[in-house]
Amino acid sequence: LESVTIRFEPKLLDTMIDRFGNNYNAHYEKCDDKHYSVSTRIKISNQFYGWLLGFGNKAVLTSPPNIVSEFKNYVEQIRAEYE
Repeated sequence: LESVTIRFEPKLLDTMIDRFGNNYNAHYEKCDDKHYSVSTRIKISNQFYGWLLGFGNKAVLTSPPNIVSEFKNYVEQIRAEYE
């Protein structure tokens, strides 16, 4: 499992709680008027990346840097198929 942080719009709070729970495994924080974040431990997989992509720019993986980089590479590989 990897520790990750995702910043997201408030309307996705219930969706994040459904996915990650609301217990000691997931820490939610209000970042500002337009964003919350969740820090949790997950299994990194293409399915997780696909789930995250489903939110477009309304949810952003913000840490750790190595997982963010892997996610960027995943997105770039998909984008390259459409050139």
